[in-house]
Amino acid sequence: MLSNMNEIDSLVFEYLRLKHPKGWDCSEADFISEVQRLRAEFTELLNPPQRDIPPGFIG
Repeated sequence: MLSNMNEIDSLVFEYLRLKHPKGWDCSEADFISEVQRLRAEFTELLNPPQRDIPPGFIG
């Protein structure tokens, strides 16, 4: 699991670099908003919430 924010940030910025190879052409506010959205998305995908599994459950 990736809980270290530096690792998640590295993934976010690598994703943005690949998605926008010629650079970011929007405002700084849009860039910050996109980074925050991606951080939340990657954090959720890489660290899913733990589900409560009832005792004796065979899945």
